[in-house]
Amino acid sequence: MNSIQTTCYALFASACVLTAALFMTLSQKNQTLDAAAEAEMVLTANTLSFLTTRTNAGEEALFVLDNTSARLLIYKTDLAKKRIELVASEDLKKLFEMN
Repeated sequence: MNSIQTTCYALFASACVLTAALFMTLSQKNQTLDAAAEAEMVLTANTLSFLTTRTNAGEEALFVLDNTSARLLIYKTDLAKKRIELVASEDLKKLFEMN
């Protein structure tokens, strides 16, 4: 084994150690590498669909999709106070309109 091969193996080992350190750091901060959407609960009744999930701020959010009027209503929930507050109302027809 010559010095170039030794150097290559050392660099590869360093890369493996740094990758392991990165994964350990991310797991300690309770972060994930992929940003997959995960619905806590989805319920569909007639023309309405309800979805609950956690927001970036760690709050519970309720998304209501009205298939008849093509509107998305977003509510912020406060479980401690047993309240919901309308945060946004989007017209999906306008949102996905092509010019």
